[in-house]
Parts: sequence; C-alpha cells; structure tokens
Amino acid sequence: MAFPDLNKEAFPYRVISAKGTVAGQSVFAKEIIVEASPYAIAAQARADLEQKTIDAKGLVTVLLPANKIIKNIPLIGAIVSASIVGIPIEVAGTFEQPQVSYSSPAALGAEIVNIPVRILGLPLGMMQIFTPRAPEVEKQ
Repeated sequence: MAFPDLNKEAFPYRVISAKGTVAGQSVFAKEIIVEASPYAIAAQARADLEQKTIDAKGLVTVLLPANKIIKNIPLIGAIVSASIVGIPIEVAGTFEQPQVSYSSPAALGAEIVNIPVRILGLPLGMMQIFTPRAPEVEKQ
C-alpha cells in the first residue's frame, strides 16, 4: 500500500489528536497522533505562526499484518521482522515548502516512540526502527 499523494488525493484517517500549548504566535505540540490504518504517526512540533515556520520530529509507523510471511524473505525479513516498522522523520522549514528528511532514532525521544506502541497495544519489542538511507550522490 503506497502512501497517498496529498496534492492529488485525500488521506483517510480514523483519529487525529494533539496536545500542547500556545504562547504568543507559537504553537507547541507535545503530542500529535494520526491513526490511519495501517499507519500510525506520532510527532512533536513547534509552529511559529508569525514567521510561518515549522520544526517537528516524528515517527511514521506501519503495522505489518503479514509479519510471518515477510520475516521469511531473505535480507528484507531481517530488517522488518517486527510487527511494526517505525521510520523516524524530521520536518523543518516554511509552511509553503517544508523539508521532510529521515532522522536518527536517537533524536526522537522515548515519548514519541512509545505513542504508537500505546495506540496499537503492542509491546515495545514488537517495533523495529528503520531509517532508510538517502540515495548517495555520485561523485564526478
């Protein structure tokens, strides 16, 4: 299942929730949750409404219903042998052109990692954090 192109189609979701504070022209979200089967997205963010900028970090998790089949696939199975695969991301920049990049698992913080586990009701050991490598630029 491919993630929808948000410029062309809607993103069907079950629940969106956020907890945080507002100070002046800034919104500080301590916990953002988007449940959209098979995805669960957990994040923390700061948005400056005056400057129209965002700084966020989060974890996009994918529930793998075919876990028993996937873990038997050579090479891939070793990477995604858990029932949940989490991909850490960062979003920074302007509202008009935010830059989305992969993050290190250490940059997330335990509270973000625990959100999808809590939502899905699974033990922490069921999640595998996976950071895809950016394509390497060919040296000329």
